[in-house]
Amino acid sequence: MVHIITPLARTLAGMLFPRLCAGCDATLGEAGTDFCEQCAPAMAALVARPCCQQCGESTGPAQLPENVCPDCRKGKAPTDGIARVAAYEGLWRRLVRQYKFHGRYDLLATAVRMLAARLGTAAWLDQIDAFAFVPTHWTRRSLRGEYLAEQLARGMAAAHGPPCQQVVKRIRGGPNQYELASPAQRMENVRGAFAVTPGARLDGAAVCVVDDITTTGATLAEVRRVLKRAGAARVYAAVLAKAGWS
Repeated sequence: MVHIITPLARTLAGMLFPRLCAGCDATLGEAGTDFCEQCAPAMAALVARPCCQQCGESTGPAQLPENVCPDCRKGKAPTDGIARVAAYEGLWRRLVRQYKFHGRYDLLATAVRMLAARLGTAAWLDQIDAFAFVPTHWTRRSLRGEYLAEQLARGMAAAHGPPCQQVVKRIRGGPNQYELASPAQRMENVRGAFAVTPGARLDGAAVCVVDDITTTGATLAEVRRVLKRAGAARVYAAVLAKAGWS
């Protein structure tokens, strides 16, 4: 009887709550897929696009020395290494925005799977001692339900092993980074905004900081500065998307 009920229950669940494409909301038929036949190739192309391995900026087809862009080679890198899923455009932009701004929390599983897969290709993954997420100020946290960066960090810990330890906290509020008009304003907005969590032990540690979107890299750079000042040896990052600056 159990063997009959279980497939029936799955069929009824599929009828009542059909799985939808993470890119366009079309109904999916095959279990285990996140994107429909139309969206899957577009997503694969976005993920395959080369990028700088320290800031996540998309690069052209020309091979860069050590896969690092000119700005990062000049000492402007916001991290010691970064893993990003894709540029913040097309259907990937739509997915991230649907979760972050429109309450589509059902898309979290797709976001976690995509980031975990991308992080799995990072040469520095086996160096990581802990994952942490870019924190938000408590005043903003109280107004939110799900906090994407935290959920992603916990997902990376579950997928790859090192624990999620919140070794950094936000001690000063301010406007959202995306509300500011210039890279200089973004740098000023986060300067002095973070501190190491009391009791955090960072001497010689390698920390991977997880966030949803990075644009100028100002936030990642400031978190990296704070962690390294407290003794961290290396600070890497894993992000869903790298947005272009214009």
